[in-house]
Amino acid sequence: MKHSVETEPFRPRQRPFRSALPAASNNFQSRQRHALTVMELLVVLSIIGILCALVLPAVQQAREAARQVQCKYNLHQIGVALHAYQAAAGTLPPGWIIETPVRPESLSGWGWLAMALPQMEQGPLFNSINFSHHVGNDSNLTARLTVVEAFLCPTDHAPARVGFYLQAHPQAVVDREPNRRASHRLHRTQPKLPGRG
Repeated sequence: MKHSVETEPFRPRQRPFRSALPAASNNFQSRQRHALTVMELLVVLSIIGILCALVLPAVQQAREAARQVQCKYNLHQIGVALHAYQAAAGTLPPGWIIETPVRPESLSGWGWLAMALPQMEQGPLFNSINFSHHVGNDSNLTARLTVVEAFLCPTDHAPARVGFYLQAHPQAVVDREPNRRASHRLHRTQPKLPGRG
């Protein structure tokens, strides 16, 4: 014998209707916060300040390391240019070149870096130099005022001086005679200018 049980369909209990708005007396307690308090804001700002204080020195050290690498690369390029000059001319560049006959204003002559310009991809600047006149002559104004970045070290924070790295003076550690093949023997002939017949 089978018994049949009748079940009623499921009906959810109906709750009494409540307003979506809180009651006036409960307004302060049920209100949601949408802003930071002053204390929370100060804590967040202090955390950001501490993080910046920790990160900025590392960034500055990375920049300084990059400048040092650039400086070493510049020195390497100068060395490669001197080797290329020696291969082309058979001698290293002279320490300085002055106009002849020597006059007091011509004692500041062109330095050895001026001679290495073509090997440093500065051919147009080299061609603008009139080696038969001293550095201060108006015909050499362009060369005197041009800054070659490869001759500067990015880690040097001294004010940039324009034009002094291409000239030399007789009281400096170099002389006007070129050295032969990086030895200390002096080459006693007139210096050869590569690219200038």
